[in-house]
Amino acid sequence: MSHNLAGICWDRGFQVYVGDVLAVPLRENTFDVCLCIAVIHHMSTLVSTQPVLGQLIKLIKTSN
Repeated sequence: MSHNLAGICWDRGFQVYVGDVLAVPLRENTFDVCLCIAVIHHMSTLVSTQPVLGQLIKLIKTSN
């Protein structure tokens, strides 16, 4: 988890969240964009990547 990068973003006025991508405690269908920096390439296999992508996709708003 990059607390330093989150601090830089926070200092620049952005809303940021630092957490575990495998257990995201945020409401689904909430965000316009989900920016995931330096995470996916750390997953060891495609099988371990799929749940992560599923978690992130659930956060993004569906069309009205």
